[in-house]
Amino acid sequence: MVTDAKKYIWTFFFLMLLLPCSFASAKTFSLDSYAYLHSNKIGVSWLTDKSGSTVFDADESNGNGRFVALSFRNFEGLGSEKLYVVYMDGTRQLVTDTSVSLKRKDRYLKICLEKTTLNETLIQISQFTIVDPDFSDDVIRAYKSAPVGYGSLGMGSVSDSAGGGSTGGGNTGGGNIGGGNTGGGNIGGGNIGGGNMPDIGYKITLEPLLGNIQLNWETMSPALWFLFGTMFAGFILRLIIKKIRDDDDD
Repeated sequence: MVTDAKKYIWTFFFLMLLLPCSFASAKTFSLDSYAYLHSNKIGVSWLTDKSGSTVFDADESNGNGRFVALSFRNFEGLGSEKLYVVYMDGTRQLVTDTSVSLKRKDRYLKICLEKTTLNETLIQISQFTIVDPDFSDDVIRAYKSAPVGYGSLGMGSVSDSAGGGSTGGGNTGGGNIGGGNTGGGNIGGGNIGGGNMPDIGYKITLEPLLGNIQLNWETMSPALWFLFGTMFAGFILRLIIKKIRDDDDD
């Protein structure tokens, strides 16, 4: 009887070791693409993918997916430059770490770098994390390393950044920057940096708050399930031990 009970206990502990694996799962897609920005010029620049697009779409198939997080590779030469995540309505979130939890879920994102120095900077996206009702787990979209290396550009020149007197086609110092346009596209006019981001009017909604609550639950629920599972396992184990002792007494 005692031998059978020990067998059950060891089997139980083995199943408990497998429990965390059942919750910490995600669907990973390794893309044949990269997303990066390599610059040594002063001004606003946008990260692009392999096709040259500056707009990242969480779900091109049916539009159900939403970005919830992203990760960068090491920031090389970032220094005091400012890196931002830009949402559909044009609002920005300052990036301060290579792992970024988005303040709200969004289908479209852009990444911009505001450079104030001529130092070389290389920024690469490692992966996006997406929630999609078509998948039971989070979707990871992983990118390859950029086809360039840090150090290949070196220090930029003033003539390249300001000598021509124009940023995006407009005059700098003459009162206009890019002729009212940044990167060839109108900010607030439907296009950001010349990309194809849809023109969506801004309105105050509860979606950011609800999105944060859902994101926090999705982040914490595996740990909570593991905690509750451990507590339940302890309760069952106590019953088993009590049963063994009762049988020994008999």
